[in-house]
Amino acid sequence: MTNANKQQLYNYLNQHFNVSRETYKKLQEFSFLLEENNNSYNLIGKNTVNNMWERHIIDSIQLLPLIEKNKLIIDFGSGAGIPGLILSICGVDVVSVESIAKKIAFQDKVKNKLGLNIRLINDRVENIKIKKNIIVIARAVAPLEKLFQLSGHLLLEGNKALFMKGKNYKEEINKAEKKWKFKFKEYKSKTSEDSVILSIKDLKWKL
Repeated sequence: MTNANKQQLYNYLNQHFNVSRETYKKLQEFSFLLEENNNSYNLIGKNTVNNMWERHIIDSIQLLPLIEKNKLIIDFGSGAGIPGLILSICGVDVVSVESIAKKIAFQDKVKNKLGLNIRLINDRVENIKIKKNIIVIARAVAPLEKLFQLSGHLLLEGNKALFMKGKNYKEEINKAEKKWKFKFKEYKSKTSEDSVILSIKDLKWKL
């Protein structure tokens, strides 16, 4: 990436998401660590490495306007720490939940390198007991119905979810509505024409 491109990228992030110069530098460091460790830790698809800023970093940062202040983020199935590590770099309070130890090891490496205040949990989301004042987030984890099964014990407490979904999201909503009651709002993705962020609230079992 040329210096001109770096400046354009920073200007975009600063203008649209209020990303500071210091935060941008940490995001750059994260991108270097992600590329450097990708083969060893199997973090992201090799075909997305050259386009990681749009596919992974900006894709995660676009969640920022949807996160209320003083909310704790539970990012489950977090893999390479996307979006959890990226949101933490941007100053969000995050708990990152990942069952694969190798990927949590990478996240821990980034946490220590960048001095992040993020809590890492090597476990499944079904075992997480934090239920107050949270927003549950998942990206590229499972269909909507399965996400409800995995994290429903957190959402049934009246908490909101932000689930990043692809082009089949309407089918997933229709299928989930057969077993669950919930309110949702769609936000078009800024990085993919076919993708949305689903904001979910008031989740309940259908009787």
